[in-house]
Amino acid sequence: MKLILLTIVFFVTSCSNIDNNSYLSSPNDINDRKKVQTKKHVGWWIFGENMHLFKDSKNLEEYELFFLNETSEEITKFYLEIAEQEFLPIDIEIDGSLHVNEKKQKILEVSDFYITFIQGCDEQ
Repeated sequence: MKLILLTIVFFVTSCSNIDNNSYLSSPNDINDRKKVQTKKHVGWWIFGENMHLFKDSKNLEEYELFFLNETSEEITKFYLEIAEQEFLPIDIEIDGSLHVNEKKQKILEVSDFYITFIQGCDEQ
């Protein structure tokens, strides 16, 4: 149990030196988004059907997650190593920016995150 938590903490902290703007396809992309707010979000991280979603515990709204410091393959592998299956909610605190794109989709850009609970880890 402690080894798993230490591995998670190491993984999260080791990815903080990557360029945060490398995901942009062009310099104008940042102007195409309407920035709503930057803050800490608490809720559930859910992965399934190749989509990472966040469900906010305050208002129960869903946001598509975009991890700034990890590739899609890395974060998917990480989720599946923790949850061991798709669609298993993971309690999480996320530091990030909430955006609404031109298609009116809500996107939460994750700069940092902390896993607070993994279902099954407290069972003996």
